Amino acid sequence: MTDRYLFRGKRIDGGEWVIGHLAMWECGRSEIWGHEKNNELYRFIIDPATIGQCTGLYDKNDSLIFEGDIILLSGKREVEGIVIWKAGQAGFLIAVAGKPIYAVVMARMSGEIVGNIHDNPELLPEGAK
Repeated sequence: MTDRYLFRGKRIDGGEWVIGHLAMWECGRSEIWGHEKNNELYRFIIDPATIGQCTGLYDKNDSLIFEGDIILLSGKREVEGIVIWKAGQAGFLIAVAGKPIYAVVMARMSGEIVGNIHDNPELLPEGAK
């Protein structure tokens, strides 16, 4: 699978995160589809509120970055932000205090995923809650 076309979401039958291809039906049901290593097809119904698209980029620890991840950027000072899709700029950005400031590509060199907005609301930066 090409990373930038992946989505993730939480299964409604247990809350486990799954990664794969997104299918959204007219009835309102959302599913993630993919293939196991043994090439068997899987298909899970997911909570639509947890859907996040993959940016196609990795953090400094080689973890894929998804929309909704909380990123800690280290440098002259540490800054925490949330990965968002900014349609007006046709790209993923890291929002700090609710304002899109950093390009996600910054996370490759100095960023680390520390959680996500669904599992770790306590990590949300000030101004983003």
